[in-house]
Order: sequence, then C-alpha cells, then structure tokens
Amino acid sequence: MVVYKAIGEELNPEKLNIFNVNPEKELKEALIGSENRINLYKINVKKEANIIAYTNSVFYDNQNKTLPIGMDLSTKILLDSSKIRDLTSKPVKTFKVVTYEDEKDELSKIKVKTINVFEGEV
Repeated sequence: MVVYKAIGEELNPEKLNIFNVNPEKELKEALIGSENRINLYKINVKKEANIIAYTNSVFYDNQNKTLPIGMDLSTKILLDSSKIRDLTSKPVKTFKVVTYEDEKDELSKIKVKTINVFEGEV
C-alpha cells in the first residue's frame, strides 16, 4: 500500500504522523495553505507494517448514517515516522501546480505552488 503526506516543512521522523491513502485529497488539503513549497512524501507500506486506520474500516461507507459522529468514511492512517527508511534528502521529482484564489472565478488571482516528491518505505 502507498500512503501520502503533503506538508510545508520537512517530515519529522520522531513523531507519529497522519498519512492519507488518497493522494488527491492530501494535495487538495495542502494547496489551501499559504506555503509556496509543499513536500509530498510517498511512503510504500509493506504488508507486515503496523498502521492504525482512522476508522474501524478505512473504506467503510456510512451512507445510512448509523455510525456515531466522527466515524464517517476516512482515508487517513496513523504511521510511526521513525520506521520510514530510504527517505532521500533530495526530492525524487519536482513539479508545479497552479490554483485559483477563488475556485469559482477563473479571473481571480492565481497561486503557483512547487511540489517536491520524496519517496521512502516502511
């Protein structure tokens, strides 16, 4: 399984971090921030690795609203960053993304963000 984390600073290997299974959702949240440079960490999680999902079942769909508040569908997991290895100090890939300040108005000011992709494995 591959998980992702998009943040404006370097990943702290001494902490537990929240990663996302869905890279699109992770980048969408990061693009809202004011940082011009975003580090996207792509971590390959092996089958035997210990991770904690944010819901009882990561892909459970709560359409009938029987779960308590806060237990809706989530693609986030909790992972111990100290177990990540082979994480390079230089980005594997770099690309730029353009977003609008106001998504509904194409004539609004644009923001250009640089995305640095780092890879590692657990």
